[in-house]
Amino acid sequence: MSTPDEHDLAALRAYLAERDVACPSCGYNLRGLQSPACPECNQALKLQVGLAEPRLGHFIAGLVGLAMGFGFCLIVGAWGLFEAPRTAMLIPLGAGVIVLGPALLIWVRWRGKLRRATDAARTTTVIAAYVLSAVFVSWFLAQAK
Repeated sequence: MSTPDEHDLAALRAYLAERDVACPSCGYNLRGLQSPACPECNQALKLQVGLAEPRLGHFIAGLVGLAMGFGFCLIVGAWGLFEAPRTAMLIPLGAGVIVLGPALLIWVRWRGKLRRATDAARTTTVIAAYVLSAVFVSWFLAQAK
């Protein structure tokens, strides 16, 4: 009787025998692969079931909200500093970069957790992303006056 690892390797070999499939790490064509690792980048490979159409609506919506606030703080802050140098512009610019930049990184990092959350939790997090951006944009505009 074969072990699960042997069965998995046989399934991977059978799948790649006649298919052009790119390595998810380096893009190398894995057609005809005999080992459970990419010959180009040596990353371990496994055959798994994935979603045909992953639900990314909430993730993209929150990403857009945070990116708009972050981009606004960067662009308008940089323009304000070069156009009319004022130290008052540095505070909201720095705060926007210090808070919204890491918020963007956390958002991207927690994509899987967001996908597993309930619809109500996903919607609440997206609203929180837009509120966070709106607070910084409002504060930035208030400082610019």
